[in-house]
Amino acid sequence: MSARRLSIPMIQHEVARAFGIDPVMMTSAQRGKLLARPRQIAMWIVGEVMPQLSLPRIGRAFGGRDHSTVLHAQRKITAMRADDPGFATLVDDLLLAIVGVAVESPGADTLEAERMAISLSEAFTAAALRLARSDPEAAFRVFAPLARELLSPLQPEEAAPCRIV
Repeated sequence: MSARRLSIPMIQHEVARAFGIDPVMMTSAQRGKLLARPRQIAMWIVGEVMPQLSLPRIGRAFGGRDHSTVLHAQRKITAMRADDPGFATLVDDLLLAIVGVAVESPGADTLEAERMAISLSEAFTAAALRLARSDPEAAFRVFAPLARELLSPLQPEEAAPCRIV
């Protein structure tokens, strides 16, 4: 991915590229599953990394869709992520790659990057808690390697206590 500022068109382009579809299809009227799911994922990512945008604003950017369509997409992707760890990994990897593009962008505004980090942190925390409550064993399998990776560079006084299996 090339370094660019975070925007709805950039997110649409990166999601379309990840799914091998033409970015123009993100705003098309077509509703087939092969197009709808990437579009829903893109709407979810926009909502996660740009929480200041209203649902109507996001809908307009996706071909004039209604706010209820955006809300449905965001709820659908949230539910699918909770139900399918493989899907959650795919979406999270894409989200992290998109955020990485914006953060690495030479002109990225520090405040915007910090807001994105906070939004991502809040979304990750909510997803992690849902998984921990619904399937504690799966949560340990998923989060233990991540915890090892994230906490290993920290000094002991910086590391929060956690159980790593």
